[in-house]
Amino acid sequence: MNSNNPVIDVYNQLRTARLNVKYHEAKLRRWRRSNFWMELLIAISASSTAASAWFFQGTFGACLWKILTGVTAILAIAKPMLKLPDKIHRADELLAGYRMLDFDLERLTISIREKKCYNEEHKRQFSTALDRKRELLEEQKESEPDEKLLNQCYEKVLRELPAEEFYMPEESKI
Repeated sequence: MNSNNPVIDVYNQLRTARLNVKYHEAKLRRWRRSNFWMELLIAISASSTAASAWFFQGTFGACLWKILTGVTAILAIAKPMLKLPDKIHRADELLAGYRMLDFDLERLTISIREKKCYNEEHKRQFSTALDRKRELLEEQKESEPDEKLLNQCYEKVLRELPAEEFYMPEESKI
């Protein structure tokens, strides 16, 4: 959305906040899923009861058990280095911040549409939202975003928030 109308900045920031919500939700889901499966494999291989299960008896089962315990040993060593619980905690906090920013910007767009103008109060609210965004960007530690995931999230945001859905106040009401 390109225009000289300053309300476009509000809508662009709403889309960006929504993009960040979707992206961080997806990353968080991935990390939680990975953490779950790692912990499950470690728990299963640590159990002597699992080793005695009928499907681990015989040549194939014994071979499968050796592979499972080998993979688990590697996971047990790698898991602390991956620091998934720390990543999950930071991502949870960052996601909460982006959700609040998304909510604030969505509330602002509703107010603009209801009042059919972009006034000084709206500009103050927008400025506050930008301050919140700055704080979130300072907290964000990811150096290389997952481009494929980012593009998927971007497409979802464009479907959720199409440009034609946004109210454009007349130039005289800005």
